[in-house]
Amino acid sequence: MGIFSWLFPSTEDKINKARKLVSDGRYAEARLQLLDIDDDGARALLSQTQTELVKLNLHKAIQRARAGDSSQVDSHLALAEQFHDGTLTDLFDETKSKILELGEAGAIDAVWDDLEAFAHRRARLGTDPGDFTLTAYSGSGSIRLFFGGDRPFNLPSLEFDPHQVWFKPSWFSTSDGDVSDFNLALDEAYKAADGAHLDSSRDVLHGAIQAQFAEQPEQAVLGLLEEPRDNPAIAYELGRASAALGCYKASILCFEAAEEAAGGPFIVSDLSTRFWIAVCSLWDRDLDRAADALDELDHDVPAHLLATVYIESGRLERASSALETIAEDDDERPQLDGAFRLADELETVFRDYPIIKDPEARGTEEWNLALEAGANQLQAVLDSVLGDLEALADTQPI
Repeated sequence: MGIFSWLFPSTEDKINKARKLVSDGRYAEARLQLLDIDDDGARALLSQTQTELVKLNLHKAIQRARAGDSSQVDSHLALAEQFHDGTLTDLFDETKSKILELGEAGAIDAVWDDLEAFAHRRARLGTDPGDFTLTAYSGSGSIRLFFGGDRPFNLPSLEFDPHQVWFKPSWFSTSDGDVSDFNLALDEAYKAADGAHLDSSRDVLHGAIQAQFAEQPEQAVLGLLEEPRDNPAIAYELGRASAALGCYKASILCFEAAEEAAGGPFIVSDLSTRFWIAVCSLWDRDLDRAADALDELDHDVPAHLLATVYIESGRLERASSALETIAEDDDERPQLDGAFRLADELETVFRDYPIIKDPEARGTEEWNLALEAGANQLQAVLDSVLGDLEALADTQPI
């Protein structure tokens, strides 16, 4: 090639060079050779290079998803979109589905890793005063308003304590006695689960339930994590022990695994897998999931739990129905009534001032005025609720 041909390559020279680059897998460089050429052959080759660049970037996006590098996933997807001519839509859909699947799998793996690490830490250092474990094994189902959550206008949320019997049912005591008594109690508790699974896991379950009876859920978790979660009883007790540690996401995964292994929801000692998913979702502040799980229950649910979940998730008609089943003189009723009043007023504020929820209006004078008016309405109700609770507390015996 002469110097002038090198400095000023012809269309044919550029196309030939691009073909060589394509054959070497250097699609980005080949594309640059073809961008400004008005030639049918060049356009066809350009389309080929861009198709290969789409495939290459989608492949790299999946690789980065496997590595957990979400920023690079987004970068490769954006590049693929840039080169896409609309002919590879199915491949894009398949890639995005795979990335979503990998992301979910990675998140699930992280939950199990966190659970194991936390259980080891607890086994090494013991229980801290603020740990949920203390409440799990001493709770009486109390409900209270507390500040510090993520409610709109910094309104208080409901804090729902468990009943200790959920984590330490009476039949657990048999784990410290004769093994035959324990096996009978285990069979009775898990009569809704596959007996074959029980027969293959009695020793492991015995150790895990002994640990939970001793209020050492971390030991139960460490033992049960070694077992396959396609065993309904193993998954259920791992879920219970994980919840006692305050590892709610892991607990939810366990109860979902228990349902899958058993072919659907099932009940152990009056507590179904759906119940556990609902209450753990509440503690994890996944309120819609908690409400959905309660909606799927086909047996009686404690009215206090129903009212709490439906108030917190904003499903006020259902919350009102649940409240009607709770006696006026119930110890927890004032807290629930107060939370309901606040949730109802919040709904009114959003209805009266829809601009508050408009992200494009945020910071405008109209938005600020609406926010101030809504805050004043809510403050008046909050003052009334707190005043009522304070007055009630003053009348309670010490």
